[in-house]
Amino acid sequence: ATMHQVAEHAIGLLFAVVRKIARQDRLVRQGVWDRNRAWPDWHLASNTLGLVGFGRIARLVARKVSGLELKVIASDPVVDRQAMEELGVEKVNFDDLFSRSDFVSVHVPLSEKTRHLIGEPQLRLMKLKAVLINTARGEIVDQQALVRALSEGWIAAAGLDVLESEPPAANDPILGLDNVVLTPHIASY
Repeated sequence: ATMHQVAEHAIGLLFAVVRKIARQDRLVRQGVWDRNRAWPDWHLASNTLGLVGFGRIARLVARKVSGLELKVIASDPVVDRQAMEELGVEKVNFDDLFSRSDFVSVHVPLSEKTRHLIGEPQLRLMKLKAVLINTARGEIVDQQALVRALSEGWIAAAGLDVLESEPPAANDPILGLDNVVLTPHIASY
């Protein structure tokens, strides 16, 4: 059941970011009822979701988004093309995943090989309107590079259930960014 919950949380974060749900909620509570402010810049249909890793959770994500009219691509060195194609997913290399995806969702375990797997080079390959979703482990993404990417506009937004330091320090710059939706490492609950 846990795998389903993580997959659903990843998709939930994607919706929360793309539709700016958390920001809209904060504005309404502050008395701002402005239908032209903070309007979503994206829609899901006809865009590309890139899955970093294609293990059990990523496969569930691919299955669960199949009705959303997203093109799904994935990068995983140990999964063959056929296994991906059976789920309607195109196998791509690691760099192509970042340059082609509108939304990137991280689904690899943490290891020496995957620590900071996603850093400045990958974030710079991403589209300016791209969104990064991480429900795997915080250390897979170089958070300093991610903060720069989000504040300098290399990418548009992120949805993060995991951080390099949990819980984050009160002065962690990620907490000051309005283009990030955060949850407290609860995806598997």
